[in-house]
Amino acid sequence: MSARRQAVLPAQLRADCAACTGLCCVVPPFDAVQGFGFDKPAHTPCPHLCGDFKCGIHAQLVDRGFRGCTVFDCHGAGQRVSRLFAGQDWRDSAETAQQMFAAYEQMRNLHDLMALLYTASVHVDDARLTAQLESIEHQCKHTPPDQIDAAELKRTTMALLADPSIRAALQALR
Repeated sequence: MSARRQAVLPAQLRADCAACTGLCCVVPPFDAVQGFGFDKPAHTPCPHLCGDFKCGIHAQLVDRGFRGCTVFDCHGAGQRVSRLFAGQDWRDSAETAQQMFAAYEQMRNLHDLMALLYTASVHVDDARLTAQLESIEHQCKHTPPDQIDAAELKRTTMALLADPSIRAALQALR
């Protein structure tokens, strides 16, 4: 039985809330039953989001019923989108908000795929995992979010992770 290695995500796949415009507190909907304290529709700021994009109840999240916030991870999508819109934020205009929200939703999906691929690559020595990860990262860096075919990238990534040799190696870790 092989020793299990801990996958510590690289910086570009770790959330940096200080470099973000609070997109995770605005774009996704919240559901009280999923540990978010109350229901919140998508594209609506959480009332606890402060003007500086910090959480007004961060120190009391669990006590106030927001356990979901403590485990949420955008895998770096928030700061990537905030950098992409350098100097702008979703409060500037309805058009900017619409563009940022769409970019965040796209990047969230792509960053989640990259986190999966990175974690798998830590445990399985298969160059295809690294190649797929690098391909997605390249597209995130060099292609406007609305021009990336995230559905196709998800399909190819999930097919790769389901490949019998990769799947067997990952299952052997259990």
